Amino acid sequence: MLEGAFNFRDLGGIKTADGAEIAYGKLFRSDSLQELTASDVEVVSNELKVRCIVDLRSTREAVTEGRGLLGRIPLCYINLPLIDVDSPHGDPGELTVNQYLDHLETDDNLVLAINLLGSLVQLPTVVHCAAGKDRTGVLVALVLLLLGVPQEAVAHDYLRTTENMDRIVQRFKKWPRYAHNMETLPPEIYSCEPKTIEIFFRELNSRYGGAEKWAEQKGVSSDAIEQLKINLLG
Repeated sequence: MLEGAFNFRDLGGIKTADGAEIAYGKLFRSDSLQELTASDVEVVSNELKVRCIVDLRSTREAVTEGRGLLGRIPLCYINLPLIDVDSPHGDPGELTVNQYLDHLETDDNLVLAINLLGSLVQLPTVVHCAAGKDRTGVLVALVLLLLGVPQEAVAHDYLRTTENMDRIVQRFKKWPRYAHNMETLPPEIYSCEPKTIEIFFRELNSRYGGAEKWAEQKGVSSDAIEQLKINLLG
């Protein structure tokens, strides 16, 4: 859809377990929006009528990489930094999912993001990070689960990023911050694998009893979840 973002997509059309459907044009997920072209900005602001941006990049990331042409458009912009991958830990093959579990365990901004989205998605909203895979992937997965989307459908959405990773990686090589990270971090950090989301679901269920129990334990407002359902499911 866009020239300057490779992992941008509408979450509309995804179905819940009881047959409801997420409305089109309400919630979008994406990789970084910093290289949107003028025509991309026209699509985002005038055709899709996006009015809210939730940027999950670290504060330093957001400042140094910037917002590009979209930053010139009057819209609601919120930077809610989620934990970045600087020191992955764990066994090979589980480095990425360990980052996801760190979000679940300690990332207060993840809770804040869900609480805010309940109100924000009254208007078309984009959630993004750098690749649109990890930080965005965790937030979107939790939102979908809280809406009642089956795990299989959540996994399907997560794995749609696979087809976009080659172009994202090639672009990262041109951006100094990410090029440096790619030289120092294991390659698996830059892949999108079924095993990652499968382990994430397993641990979410075994540690917390599922997304709803996680939300309850961590302080996600029941009103925010209800607003997500009202605004996204209609």
